[in-house]
Amino acid sequence: MTFDSDEPKRGARVGLLVPACLVVSGLLGAFLWTADVTAVLGIPASAPLALLALTSALVAARALGFATAVRLDTLVGVHLAVAFALTTVLVHFTGGAKSPFGPLYLPIVFAAGLYRETRGGLLFAAAATLAFALLHGTGGASGVLSLAANAGCLFAIGALAGAAGAASRRQDARFDEVSTELDRVLASTERVIESVPVGILTASVDGRITRINHAAAAILAIDDPLSLVGFDLRDYLGGIAPALVDAFEFAAVTGKWSVREE
Repeated sequence: MTFDSDEPKRGARVGLLVPACLVVSGLLGAFLWTADVTAVLGIPASAPLALLALTSALVAARALGFATAVRLDTLVGVHLAVAFALTTVLVHFTGGAKSPFGPLYLPIVFAAGLYRETRGGLLFAAAATLAFALLHGTGGASGVLSLAANAGCLFAIGALAGAAGAASRRQDARFDEVSTELDRVLASTERVIESVPVGILTASVDGRITRINHAAAAILAIDDPLSLVGFDLRDYLGGIAPALVDAFEFAAVTGKWSVREE
């Protein structure tokens, strides 16, 4: 008889991408609210906020395993495009290059770097720089210097986020490889457990039966081994082999192996 940890197996992590998108949504939503969009743009504040909330909810739902009909990358791309467009409109109508909302481009560029690695980060950095240049002009030498400083900051953030995105993607790929190999090993172990002519029963540390092979079921005169899964092993072995149950409980509590021969 063996016992298993009840710690669940972890899947491949989503990484920093989804949290970064939600940070973008939170910051932009807060600024849209405080900027009094109705007065600035002449439209109800609920319209851009609802659009932002919808794309954010879809990204979060897909990351949690819902809305599986659409790929996560697609939803993230739409979300970042919407955030970029809303930021550009807000910056344009609140002072252009002098707008206090210009820094909102930074988290968007960071999220884009995680989304499409260095290429995505630099692309969104270039788009933000171009938006400043085309919509608001350079405004002389000081304007050129200001634009260059902003561009340098945006491109630096894009490059750093791109490197982080690439590292995260490699880590996820490695995790998937290890997870696949672990599944293969576990499947092989299950086949071995079922094929040996020895009764094997495993349980979690709280005494719940997790698996029982056919040899053990035959020893215990059980027709359906699966019927025991989830039940307390004390109910089935307490009267048959109490010393064995005591040895299991000692091992589960102390973590020390106890070998007995009956």
